[in-house]
Amino acid sequence: IVQDHAPLASYLMNHSSVYLFGGFVKHIIAPSVHLEYADIDVITIDADVMATLEATHGYRFTELSNEGDYPRYFQGRSTKAGKPIQLLLMNSNEDARKFIFNAQYDIDRIGYHQGLLIDPLMNLHEIKKAIALKQARLLNGTRQLDLFHPQRMRIEQKHKAKLIAKGFTIAA
Repeated sequence: IVQDHAPLASYLMNHSSVYLFGGFVKHIIAPSVHLEYADIDVITIDADVMATLEATHGYRFTELSNEGDYPRYFQGRSTKAGKPIQLLLMNSNEDARKFIFNAQYDIDRIGYHQGLLIDPLMNLHEIKKAIALKQARLLNGTRQLDLFHPQRMRIEQKHKAKLIAKGFTIAA
């Protein structure tokens, strides 16, 4: 699938201001197991990324967040690329990492930023194995949720249902 969208994937994977996470990263890690992803989850710290995606790949972005919210959430649809983009606009690399590293499941604490990016508290080999075997582990402990949407608990319940529908087992 990434090959079918090679110019878009190349742009996102090589841009110094872009962080990828979610299904796209799972596809990169285990493409034979994670054949499909519904959208591309992107964090950027540079608003010019959206302008380039619009000019080069035919995207049109709609802001989903309210004025003054941080981070800012956008939904992008393209007339060329096919896959929608869920985009978060953040102020810093630190915030992008903080967002990825505070996910509820171990398999989601990995991203792509010009190479694989993993929560320093996690083990890359174990995360790759869990993604390949479709085994998500709920992480206990305190998480920093200040960068997440106010309805984060509802979003996480939907995410759990999506994982189960995709054949994941969830362990506590």
